[in-house]
Amino acid sequence: MVVVEPYYADDAVTLYHGDCLEVTEWLAADVLVTDPPYGIAWTKGQNNAAGSNAHAGIANDSDTTARDAVLDAWGDRPAVVFGSFRAPFPRNVRQVLVWRKPVDAGVIGSTTGYRTDTELVFLVGPHPRRNPTRSSVLTTNGGVANYRTGHPHSKPTGVLEQLIDWLPGVVADPFAGSGSTLVAARSLGRKAIGVELEERYCEVIAKRLAQDVLDFGGCRMSHPWVTDWRDELPYRSPWMQWQPDVVECDHHCRRCDAETARLRRHADLMSDLAAHQRDVIEGYTREVANLTEANAALRRHIDRKEAP
Repeated sequence: MVVVEPYYADDAVTLYHGDCLEVTEWLAADVLVTDPPYGIAWTKGQNNAAGSNAHAGIANDSDTTARDAVLDAWGDRPAVVFGSFRAPFPRNVRQVLVWRKPVDAGVIGSTTGYRTDTELVFLVGPHPRRNPTRSSVLTTNGGVANYRTGHPHSKPTGVLEQLIDWLPGVVADPFAGSGSTLVAARSLGRKAIGVELEERYCEVIAKRLAQDVLDFGGCRMSHPWVTDWRDELPYRSPWMQWQPDVVECDHHCRRCDAETARLRRHADLMSDLAAHQRDVIEGYTREVANLTEANAALRRHIDRKEAP
């Protein structure tokens, strides 16, 4: 077992950077909720017209070996695992749910006229017996832009909240990806442990979690060790003072340095999100202009045909 320091930690969530088969702290949790490599060798080409960038693929996605190894390590405990129609199902599947994506999802790459806008969710292992009060079709409010994070396979926190809320205990996500499982668990007041192989996505997760612990309604911040900016720290250091872009104490202690870095990551994320929103709006504006011009051209063509 490899013992590593958390990449990120707060009162509810602990995130590790590394291989989840080597960093095994997640095995101490009670329920597994994860979005593993599907085993479909996914890649994406460049699509300038749709504003879609190329992506070389996901690590360990050539087959289901990584997913199956994690489930074997997890053992006979409840697991919720996202997956694909195009890959072998996990062993010990109790039921299969379907996540229906938003209306603007699954357009790119579809050739039959039907959008590729569904994914599977496997309930694996023992799950409590319950009356059938929920649909096995999970839905998403809003469009794809609502849950874009920089990871190509982000999941909406609302869908994760539905799944997590149905099972008690500490949540494990050994394929943390964009961090939606961890964010959803914390929003429900649950503890969670995540592991992510790629550091760039650890950074995405840390930014998302850091964003959630800030309260911009007033001059205060909330995190595990400062309950109010006017309170003294537990170890009697000088008072913390809020600044828009940096938080420091006079001693520049490790905790304050970590919070400063987290706030700076948050500022970078906000800048990235604003740039992305501008790109999306510009793309939609171009599409509307193209459609308007095409409609006008069609109208002119019809008028010429109908002219005496």
